[in-house]
Amino acid sequence: MLWLKIAGGVVAVLAGYVVVAGSVVARGHVTMVRIVLERPPAEVFAAISDHASQTQWRADLKSVEILPPQDGHAVFRETTRMGPVRYVVDESVAGRRLVTRILDDDLGYRGRWIFELEPDGAGTRLTITEEGEVTSFLFRALSPLFSKSAAIEGYLSALAAKFGVKAAPQVIRKA
Repeated sequence: MLWLKIAGGVVAVLAGYVVVAGSVVARGHVTMVRIVLERPPAEVFAAISDHASQTQWRADLKSVEILPPQDGHAVFRETTRMGPVRYVVDESVAGRRLVTRILDDDLGYRGRWIFELEPDGAGTRLTITEEGEVTSFLFRALSPLFSKSAAIEGYLSALAAKFGVKAAPQVIRKA
């Protein structure tokens, strides 16, 4: 009987944490991560905008499916171990800027990645800004346990490895 009371108390404390943390943690965040690659902007842009071939250099991707365009914008579905997510390319300026946005509304999160490329000597300085929103109360409660920059850092590390360079992503902003 005592164990049932203890278990009930633990469940009540955890439920209380979820309610409080889910209410207090901000819904939105902006994270910026940068890397300098020893490749020209056109070559870097070609890699980040060719979604179909990213399974060749991103270990986190199980598959990428190119879907029919939406309002003249490219649409694709990435599948990772976390499941499928649909994206739309909102903006594409060759060699300079790429903006992708999550299309699915039922994931518990949404947002976009803004890729900005700038010449850096003979290479490219690539900055990815994630403007995200955690819509799920439970996900917000758990979000302090996870890094907001991990996905971008992993992406940039894989991109560097694709080019055969060992460049370290630099976190510019986590908020």
